Amino acid sequence: MAERHPAVQAPDIDLRPGEARTGVDLQLSSGGVEVTGTVSDIGGGPIARARVHVYPLTSYESSPPVETDESGAFRSWAWAGGIGIRAEADGYTDATEYGIAPGSFTLALTVAGSLSGTVVDAGTGRPAAGARVTLSTDVEVSGGYGSFELTDDQGQFRFAGLNAGRYSVAATAEHGYGRSEATVLVELGRNSEGAIVKLHPAVRIEGRILLEGTPDTPCPKSWFTLSLGERATRDELWTRGDADGFVRHDGVLPGSYTVNIGCPGHDRTETSFKLEVGERDVTGLIWKFTKAVSGATLRGHVRDSTGTPIAGAYVEANGAGWGRATTRSDGVYEIKELSRGDVLLRVTSPRGVGRREGWKVVVPASGIVEQELVLDAGGSIEGSVADSDGRPVSGITVMSDFNGHYPTVTSGRDGAFRLDNVPVGDVNLYLEEPGAPRQRSTVMVRASAASKVSFVVAARSGKIMGTVVDASGK
Repeated sequence: MAERHPAVQAPDIDLRPGEARTGVDLQLSSGGVEVTGTVSDIGGGPIARARVHVYPLTSYESSPPVETDESGAFRSWAWAGGIGIRAEADGYTDATEYGIAPGSFTLALTVAGSLSGTVVDAGTGRPAAGARVTLSTDVEVSGGYGSFELTDDQGQFRFAGLNAGRYSVAATAEHGYGRSEATVLVELGRNSEGAIVKLHPAVRIEGRILLEGTPDTPCPKSWFTLSLGERATRDELWTRGDADGFVRHDGVLPGSYTVNIGCPGHDRTETSFKLEVGERDVTGLIWKFTKAVSGATLRGHVRDSTGTPIAGAYVEANGAGWGRATTRSDGVYEIKELSRGDVLLRVTSPRGVGRREGWKVVVPASGIVEQELVLDAGGSIEGSVADSDGRPVSGITVMSDFNGHYPTVTSGRDGAFRLDNVPVGDVNLYLEEPGAPRQRSTVMVRASAASKVSFVVAARSGKIMGTVVDASGK
């Protein structure tokens, strides 16, 4: 990211120990708009050196973080349109706001709580070093996604930056699995101590994902999921393969699991199958993929109705193959390694509206397919939120619904909000207010025109009364 140049994210890179990778080039496109704002605590005090990430609500590719200054202010660049902003700082919980770029945003962070405890062997009571510990706010969730901590030599762990609430703690080791007997309450700004997780016997599942050849070679970006039942659930365990193609799960209990494997850009007849797990480790599994026959490239320009190229448009291909791209400053997009067959293209853009039905393209097994994409002119929606006494209300979330996308804005200090680049026709708006039923309003949008809408919420005025006494009750 640079001045007036939104961030570009490189593909994931797998590095072996000691390896030096060169030629990782990034091309920035001009045309970004300014995003500014402040980060403070809930009392309004500025938070310096908070890290702020800005990402478009099309690709969700996050920018590198920018830091707030001593006054809590930040400045970044993004493509015009719907964006999300996430702020994080040591000792606080993260906060996220949604809106439209360009714009200015205010984010308030809450003092975080923490949770610490110990993992022990259920049979001997000895501390379990190197166990992987995960948290969940739902006692039915066993973990597998999200952040984790490893226990130290005394079997101890600690999670920081937590929201207040109740958490379930789970731990896995090479031959153990356990969960806290009860949920643990984390309070605002305090550390909850003493959580105990007992590890019971469990097994390891290990396999290797290879590419067929002479000799066979590891798949560079393999993945492996293990889930109870017929389909993926919240109990699904997911992992990426290492540089040698090995995939493994520790702490697996006996049962019947569905296994799914993948190697991007490669084919295999069977990628989902059953695995019965008993009392012993299941290792030595090998799955082989062949190089995908498909290798077509789909490219072209995205332009508005006047023929002007559009930078920062997000193009997504779905169907026989899947891929995505963001247009450069000259409006060019390019999606590689698409599979043979019918592909549906959809475009989300900071200027112009794509077809509701998308563009259908027939992709061959290889070669280059040119597809020009011309967007129609959209309209805008200008709205306001006020209470029953006529006073403007800020911080109210308004969500729109069109073309399978759900841009969201927040009312400002004057109660106003605005949505640009909205498709022509009837558009549903939903107002989300904590503790109140969702409000819905249907707006007729016309090309190159602004449609008006207003919402009314309950009056916010009220009083809190009480008495302050000393320790003796006076």
